[in-house]
Amino acid sequence: ERRKWCHALFNTGVVVFVAALSDYCQNLLGDEEENALAESVRVFQQSFKYDSFSSVILVLNKVDVFRYKLCERKIPMNISGKFPDAPQSFNANECIEWIRQYYLKHVPAHNEKQVLSYVVDATKESAIAPLLTACDLLPPPVVRAQKFLTR
Repeated sequence: ERRKWCHALFNTGVVVFVAALSDYCQNLLGDEEENALAESVRVFQQSFKYDSFSSVILVLNKVDVFRYKLCERKIPMNISGKFPDAPQSFNANECIEWIRQYYLKHVPAHNEKQVLSYVVDATKESAIAPLLTACDLLPPPVVRAQKFLTR
């Protein structure tokens, strides 16, 4: 299905890549063998082959769900067996940083694009507003960021 949307990467200045932190322990729908985080990192890496944009903003979302799975349900980072170097602790901040670095180490070595990364809980307007401001995507004051978060 990527062939249907990859054309959207042409003639853009910035690509905002949104990934769910909570996917570390999930498999893809329709492919029970493939870990969702591993697939997300693969798509992230592939996006760099397009030359039509100059910056990538990596948004690691669903931090609240991630903390619940890791800290309360005690689902280890390497439950899938795909991440042997992942932290074995249940320290959310350590594991979030590991995931962030895991994405960033998959940026191709020859990359000349600027790469920024943010960790957010997009269900909270106060958490997403700084990201929108940083991206110059913040709507006029009359329109609140919450409008973009519904539906």
